[in-house]
Amino acid sequence: MNKIIKCTLIGIIIFLQGCSWLRQELVDPDIQVIGFKHLKGNNLLEQRFILRLQLTNPNDLELDVKGISFLFNIADIELIQGVSNDIPVIKPYSKTEFTVQGSANVIQAARLLKKMQKNPDKRFDYTLHTKVDLAHGWPSTFNLKRDGDVGLNDWLQKR
Repeated sequence: MNKIIKCTLIGIIIFLQGCSWLRQELVDPDIQVIGFKHLKGNNLLEQRFILRLQLTNPNDLELDVKGISFLFNIADIELIQGVSNDIPVIKPYSKTEFTVQGSANVIQAARLLKKMQKNPDKRFDYTLHTKVDLAHGWPSTFNLKRDGDVGLNDWLQKR
């Protein structure tokens, strides 16, 4: 009986070692804002925008993205938020651009525009918060953040 317990323990240890060898450690991808654009034909209280994003995969396996949720703040104002499940597969060691649509409350957008118009040459900090869910793998979720800055001229050129 003692021999059976020892063999069982050795078998469990070998099994767990094998599982740890199979598990790959994924490096967090990087996300970047490439551009944004206002969509025409919106209703007055909810304005729609397109964000052009770039996701960089530093891993040796592809990332099959199930969906993404995001919040885009400029000058500490929650400007654009949204979700999308239409994200391409990110190939290993590559960068992939894609677009997502989001909405902004017109009151928040007006606050930001007023702030930017007071200082048209000033650059304002932005933060993009994203949650990227993978269709499979471990980890299955990445919470990514990207900081940068944008000016009124950038805003006007992206329209």
